[in-house]
Amino acid sequence: MNELIRSNKITEMQFSQNPGYILSDNSLFSLTDFKVLKNKEKTGGFIKCSKAMFNGRVSLVYFIGDHKNLSNILLSVDPESFTLILRNLFEVLLEIKAIGFLSYQNVDISTDKIFIDQKTLGVSLIYLPLTSNSVGEEVFLNELRTQLLQIISSTPVLSSDKISKISMYLSNASLTIEELHRKISSECSGGSVRRAGIQPLLNVVSVNSKNTCEFNINKPEFILGRVASKVDAVVPENPAISSAHCKFIFRNGEYFVQDLKSSNGSFLNSKRLVAEELYSVKNGDRLRLANEDFLIRIQGGK
Repeated sequence: MNELIRSNKITEMQFSQNPGYILSDNSLFSLTDFKVLKNKEKTGGFIKCSKAMFNGRVSLVYFIGDHKNLSNILLSVDPESFTLILRNLFEVLLEIKAIGFLSYQNVDISTDKIFIDQKTLGVSLIYLPLTSNSVGEEVFLNELRTQLLQIISSTPVLSSDKISKISMYLSNASLTIEELHRKISSECSGGSVRRAGIQPLLNVVSVNSKNTCEFNINKPEFILGRVASKVDAVVPENPAISSAHCKFIFRNGEYFVQDLKSSNGSFLNSKRLVAEELYSVKNGDRLRLANEDFLIRIQGGK
């Protein structure tokens, strides 16, 4: 797919909120693939595709509906959820192989083109009904491995023993799509996933401070700092606090804290936070912003 874009055989476009592609040569369009794709849209696994003409050239528009692309939800999934997403991704790829008429190389595996149903964690892919190109299954799988390993290495919230094992599987170039599917499926814990529901109240209260302050957080993102115009709440009368010091994030039923490149640092239970990385916070945790300490309390005690 990337080679088709680099060679200008197809051009990516955005049609309102929906991704699309324009073919440089109408002969690239495969009516057979298109008919198979339209039939498979009814059973899931593929984003709905519509064919139109744009300045005399075939254009393909994909209607994503309520789906969210993988790039946009990475911070909202935990390791178990991500494992299920990977399993579901490989199940769609196996479906492509089982159909027989479709080709892996016509799947766009960019992270912003892999779509997730947030209720079920089902995966739907963008398939371009094009005449076959020279890219084979091995090349496709290597591109997919590289893409997934980059996602894992660049997403701190996915760090876990389970994901480390999956990284080992993905790094093993001898494993086929079928074998990867079996190994990833074996890491799934019966389909149990934490879902984001009603957001509990997060209470942050200063301790051992001259100026007692307290913050109640009940929105998905909440910034604390010194300058009112840059934050949701101000930590008063403390010049050691940065203008925008830290951010609380609620994702997938769990709270996280993130240091925003503060001058004097943020510390969770005495451990200094790496700037811009996410750290899970629990009821009873101690958070230090520069030289000021806070107690974290979460409604329900989780």
